This record gives sequence, C-alpha cells and structure tokens, in this order.
Amino acid sequence: TEDEVDYDGEYYTLKGARCRPKPLQDPMIPMWIAGGGEKLTLNVAARYADYTNFGYNL
Repeated sequence: TEDEVDYDGEYYTLKGARCRPKPLQDPMIPMWIAGGGEKLTLNVAARYADYTNFGYNL
C-alpha cells in the first residue's frame, strides 16, 4: 500500500523498493485453491480460499 518500502531480511535487503504496477483489485485478487488432498487441501481452502477447484475421478 506504500509507494516505497524498506526490507532487511536474512537473505535480502531492499531500500526504497517499488512494486509496479499496483494490483487493480482492491483490497486484493481473489484467492483460488486447487487440489485433491483431503487433509491439507480442505484445511487450506477453508482458511484462505475465495474459490476452490477440486479434482475428482470419473
């Protein structure tokens, strides 16, 4: 949301970094979660997904 940011991490340091172009969506793009793992995929989708795409067997 800021025009310039500073970051000092373990592997990278950034001073006055800019991320362009900014996203068109506000506040963020929709989060899609896809997969077929019953234990992990369903948990992640329930927490974070706006939409899901689960595989299935025909």
